[in-house]
Amino acid sequence: MTLIAMGLLLVALVTSFAFRWLSARNHPGGDPNGTVLHTMKGIDRAVPLGATGVSVEASDTQWLPACSQIANAHAGWDKASVYVRFSDRDPSSLIDRQIATALESSGWAPEPMRITRGQGLVPHWVRTVNGGQSIDAFAYAVPAGSDSWSLTAAWQPPGPADQGCP
Repeated sequence: MTLIAMGLLLVALVTSFAFRWLSARNHPGGDPNGTVLHTMKGIDRAVPLGATGVSVEASDTQWLPACSQIANAHAGWDKASVYVRFSDRDPSSLIDRQIATALESSGWAPEPMRITRGQGLVPHWVRTVNGGQSIDAFAYAVPAGSDSWSLTAAWQPPGPADQGCP
């Protein structure tokens, strides 16, 4: 890559960051100082001790412009999210119990829910933060019955929500 191309790339990245930062400052909501994201990242402490291949991905909320591909779309906040993936050969019931115990001892309330008709209850927890907005957390094997697990948390900040683009 040439020095000119690297310079142009750097200018584009700085401009993009500055635009997002300045536009987000002018809109109420979001996650000031990342306090909710910090709480959400705590779900990694619910990973069972014998788990292997643990990976954590986190994304804080940000202000996104309206989608030009959707008529009458509006700008808004996207969700903050944390994805924890791990492998564990213990039985599902033991893993579910370990995750539940860890989450509940750190302030998460169990609220199992049915996501689709005909499906059983899915392990789900909520934690209220930031003026009543709830964080949702789920635990599930992917695919069902496997040794690969996902533990996720998501939170929609107050204010207008991003509509996304197709």
